[in-house]
Amino acid sequence: MLALACSSSDRLGPDAVSNGVRAWVGFTRPIPVPLTQRLLPNLEPFRVAAAVTLKGDPAADIEKQTRDAFKKRADTIVNSASQANHAQYVQAVVDSLVERGLASTFRADGDRTATL
Repeated sequence: MLALACSSSDRLGPDAVSNGVRAWVGFTRPIPVPLTQRLLPNLEPFRVAAAVTLKGDPAADIEKQTRDAFKKRADTIVNSASQANHAQYVQAVVDSLVERGLASTFRADGDRTATL
């Protein structure tokens, strides 16, 4: 089960696995929707999660590739603001930390070799 929802792996994922679901992939805490400079949601890491799941990759790969997508997004945010003014750079660092936080809370429970 792929759950792109707030705190789905905090309790729901382990409970589902305990009750027969082979694998669960989701977040362990509330997730903000990251915004780009144009105030539009940047959902690329979520797209990666869905694409890897639909491809039939195992839960461990979904976890890794989605985490990597969040980290790449974090790096892009900071790198794009390197020439910005101080306030813009500070905001970019905060946004980057949010992305890295999302990466660290996205996890697979249950059989990590199972496909979803």
